[in-house]
Amino acid sequence: MGYQNFSNRFIHPKNQNYSGRDRENWLDSDEAKGLLDEGNFIEFCKEVKGKDIKKIPQSLVNLSIDLNNPSITFDELKIAAQWAAILQARGFGMSSLRKIFEIVSSGKVERAKFILAYEVGRKEEFAKSGFGEFLEKLLNEISTSNDDEKNKKVGKIKTFLEAVIAYHKLINPKD
Repeated sequence: MGYQNFSNRFIHPKNQNYSGRDRENWLDSDEAKGLLDEGNFIEFCKEVKGKDIKKIPQSLVNLSIDLNNPSITFDELKIAAQWAAILQARGFGMSSLRKIFEIVSSGKVERAKFILAYEVGRKEEFAKSGFGEFLEKLLNEISTSNDDEKNKKVGKIKTFLEAVIAYHKLINPKD
């Protein structure tokens, strides 16, 4: 019988030893950052399946999108792809994401806020993802706008959520 290793260490596929605590969050890996920085969002979504995303980068929660710019930027697409990966890893389904999208699309920002609160309260993993906090910041920014600005900002959030939904679907086509 061979030697058995009962330590908290495992052999990485590249034959490097890591402890469970040393495992890096895939979103923080050079591989993930490289794919995103090169604009390879489809490849990013294919690669993220089954990867370790236990820790949500606080920097992602603290980011925002520019609601005053009607076009979605490259950096905002990177943010959308990362949120899609996190939501999929947390088991947050498309139906809940679509529900929030539909309410935001209708322009009913106040209603979107309490439906978002409901979804965060109903699904523990969604609450832990930080996406509710991120989206709430965007909705709060809309609440203080006049009607014309409000419509433009709702359009931008709608476009951003479309990107999150598309990347989420690419990661998990069965959802």
